[in-house]
Amino acid sequence: MSKALAAKTETALKSGALSGGWLITGPQQIGKGTFARQLAAAILAHSESLDGADEKTRTQVTNEGHPDLFILRRTPDEKTGKLPANIKVDEVREVIGRFHQTSMTGRRVVIIDPADELNTQAANALLKTLEEPPDGATMLLLSVAPGRLLPTIRSRCRRMDMTPQPVGEIAGWLEREHDIDMGEARDAAEAARGRPGRALNLATGEGRLARELADGLVKAATGRGDIVAAARRFGEKDSEDARRDAQELFLSRLSDAARQYARGEGAEPAFSAARSAHQLVSLHDEIASLVTRAEALNADRVQTAIMMAMTLHDGLRGPHAGR
Repeated sequence: MSKALAAKTETALKSGALSGGWLITGPQQIGKGTFARQLAAAILAHSESLDGADEKTRTQVTNEGHPDLFILRRTPDEKTGKLPANIKVDEVREVIGRFHQTSMTGRRVVIIDPADELNTQAANALLKTLEEPPDGATMLLLSVAPGRLLPTIRSRCRRMDMTPQPVGEIAGWLEREHDIDMGEARDAAEAARGRPGRALNLATGEGRLARELADGLVKAATGRGDIVAAARRFGEKDSEDARRDAQELFLSRLSDAARQYARGEGAEPAFSAARSAHQLVSLHDEIASLVTRAEALNADRVQTAIMMAMTLHDGLRGPHAGR
């Protein structure tokens, strides 16, 4: 969390101004959910500090068992077990109805995670409560793309924007709070591009595997390994999540290198054969399009990985390099 956001939050808590609607924005896995729950615990504990909630309240909020906390999210269909595409109006009305019941603490908090998934009817159902919230009531709306929310919702909420955090701070948090080796923590923090939640995922379990797969394919594509062997390992893993994460990381390495080049820093060593930021951007877009088409056609995963690596290899060394 940035110092500016921390200061804004502390000021609001001390002044008792954290009622009504608040829009918490930021990219995926930057920590919006964690921050919202920490803030909810502070509000429900009547704390003037973000870290001031008592242990019981923190535990109840973390476990989503506090009587004055309501979480609104997509829930699986009782018959099919599948998640619906959106948060529906009936779910909003149910939470709003409970929101107006007697409070145990004198405070109530609802977290909508994320508000981007409200359908139009559900969003409209929130408006009256946002306009006239019950006494002691706070609504925390989490959003990756606030511009897509109804203007009437945005206008009725105050904003808290979460921005990417420095690599060193994220790495220190991973080492301190999650007992992750500093070298591993720094690698994950760099790959996460300023998102603490993403860094935690990449430092453990399948996230760590995804980093290894992406790094192996990049190395092979840039002349430091066997492309077929790396692609086979990349494509034959049973974990769909790890493979998708690896694809994202492969592409993010290219976009990061392009930004470095554009800033005059030169690309990372793996992309030293590149001649310009434009070249790297073009390769990124070509490979991203390739991946999208392959997913749509359910193409062979190993062949897709080979094509990703060969596109990068040929693009950096072929006749069009440096355009």
